[in-house]
Amino acid sequence: MTEPVHNDVLDFSDFDLDLPEKRDFPPIPEGSYLVRVREATYEVSRSGYPMYVLVLEIVQGEHKGRRLWLRRVVSEKTSYFVRKDMKALRIMPPKEKLKADGVARLVAREALGAMVAAEVGLEIDGERERNVVRGLARPDSVEADRDYAFLVDESEL
Repeated sequence: MTEPVHNDVLDFSDFDLDLPEKRDFPPIPEGSYLVRVREATYEVSRSGYPMYVLVLEIVQGEHKGRRLWLRRVVSEKTSYFVRKDMKALRIMPPKEKLKADGVARLVAREALGAMVAAEVGLEIDGERERNVVRGLARPDSVEADRDYAFLVDESEL
């Protein structure tokens, strides 16, 4: 297991077990949403596989501003989905073989700011529904390109 890069000190001096739980947002309806990649990070999964995590922000419509997470493990078994994500994000890999670790780092480095369509579904997690990003694609209404920054307020970056 890898050691954390960041190991911040958390202040629990005001911790109270009786405080209400933080607000839980209801899931958004299933469908395709135009999103911008707000954050992109490289991580290692619990089982030791490299992965990229994308924080996606909906940029138009009733759910504008809501965020979704895409966590994609990179392995031979998931290569179809990784390739599909990379096409939607317009990330061109070098014309050579890459280890999974290199692919995950490439996506985490290059995805920031990309506009794509996120295919969103619902899953039951215990007793509650939650959203899951099933995949990324180029949007029908707007070509997925970093040049479409006019759809979002640049000051939010």
